[in-house]
Amino acid sequence: MMLAASFLFAVAMAPKTLSLPPSVHPEFAKAAKAVAGATQAGDFDKAGRLLTWLPSEVITVEWDDQKVPAKYRREYRRGFEDALKEWSSVPNGPRFAEEKGGLVRFTFEKELAESDVPGVPLGAATFFKDKSNPRLEVVLGLSRGPSRSRTEGIEIRNEVVAGLAQAMGFSPNPLFGFAASRTDMNANRPIGIFPGDIRHYQANRQLVAELTAAVEAKQTITIPDGKYSLDRDSVDAGTVTEGEKATFTFQLSNPGDGPLLYRTGADCGCVIPPKPGEVAPGGSTILVAQIDTRGFPGDLQKKVVLYTNDPEQPTRSLNLRVRSRPEFRWIMPAGNTVSVEDGWPEGAIYFFGPDAAKLDWKDLKVEGIAGTASAEPWTGDLADAEMSEPVSPRKGWKIKLEVKPEAVLGRTLVTLSVPNPEPTKARISLPFFIQRGILASPSEVYFGEMSVGRSAFFTLSRPKAFSVTEVKSDSPSFKVEVVKSSPTEVTYKVIYQGGQLGDIRAKVILKTDDPKQPTIVVPIAGIAA
Repeated sequence: MMLAASFLFAVAMAPKTLSLPPSVHPEFAKAAKAVAGATQAGDFDKAGRLLTWLPSEVITVEWDDQKVPAKYRREYRRGFEDALKEWSSVPNGPRFAEEKGGLVRFTFEKELAESDVPGVPLGAATFFKDKSNPRLEVVLGLSRGPSRSRTEGIEIRNEVVAGLAQAMGFSPNPLFGFAASRTDMNANRPIGIFPGDIRHYQANRQLVAELTAAVEAKQTITIPDGKYSLDRDSVDAGTVTEGEKATFTFQLSNPGDGPLLYRTGADCGCVIPPKPGEVAPGGSTILVAQIDTRGFPGDLQKKVVLYTNDPEQPTRSLNLRVRSRPEFRWIMPAGNTVSVEDGWPEGAIYFFGPDAAKLDWKDLKVEGIAGTASAEPWTGDLADAEMSEPVSPRKGWKIKLEVKPEAVLGRTLVTLSVPNPEPTKARISLPFFIQRGILASPSEVYFGEMSVGRSAFFTLSRPKAFSVTEVKSDSPSFKVEVVKSSPTEVTYKVIYQGGQLGDIRAKVILKTDDPKQPTIVVPIAGIAA
């Protein structure tokens, strides 16, 4: 009996070996390994204290909006609460309790330091602490983006979602749109929590649960390190014909003393990323990624993100490059917007392909505008800017449209298409724009709710060169500046300077050298509190 009891005791006290999940935050990894180190030293009281630096099922949060102007506090608070609801909706997900001195603290500053993008301030800055709460402090900027515009409620929501993800052990995700991703630029859509994010949360929580159980049982824990080593992080697949799949290979090795767990993601639906897997200590494997070039002609540069449980480098970007040469190609020497001021311009669209002569050119269709199109054989010298090809001899077809300029209202999307010589394939199509006159985009400058210094932008453009000889606002509350200028496009910045309150309506008035459009008026609308 004594021998059996001793055997059971030895089994119960056998060291427990755990692995970090892929894409674990370095601070989470450091805390988990500190717990393991304390158990190896036999100091289980210390291990218990260190467990408090890891997220539990209930995340305590402090919301400090003292530096937020009173008129924006409700909007920002709503963004904060929406982020908590988003995370709380995860099945068996976290619960939150507001508490001064909580695990995570959100504060504000008027403007943060410059980001990696020159001229763009950080939208948020994060600081981890080891010896005092908050464990993570997230400082949010009241202004953001290149124009230093006021941070909106949706941007607060996104920053809080991403900040909470880091507090729960997520490494920042370089692919925008996921729970642990963020941007210093202005955002116009909410980031979400996807199935991969949920699995990541569950893996982190499982690790914390296993650490907790081992510490309570006074069981020694080891967390060996998986390490990754790549033979390269960039591959150029050369040139393929559009529709083919370009293949990219990388050798992933593990020089660490623990298993290397990995998964992958991509920045485009056209990318087929490598499957997730595991590399044993001292082993290696081949990662295979593909780009499906169907519908993607030209030079393609895509990215696969490798997420691993290497505690020092949890994410790594793999760069994929390929030139997709279209089987059939349309070339528009002047760009994909055609000016029809004086009728259809000579040499605006050309078509090339191995079986172009066999195409049914009588079935050349025009959609989007009333008009007809025809094609005639053509031989000459022509560059292809889209494919980065210089001027060279070519043989194909020249396309001509019959449209009345007066039928074109501003800018119109038009599609040309001809039957594919293979009946089972879709028609060969070309979407492009037809434009008449100088256009403002957007046609109205709408600020929404605004304060002094808030800015908005609009652009004047036309395929043919034009000049603006004078620009002004009919209201002293707005200043207009040129941001960028070229012969065919000018971008303006409209700045609210104060002086009016309530519902404001004004105009930007521009004088041009076009006798048909000597004056262009762009309305301004906004609400100043």
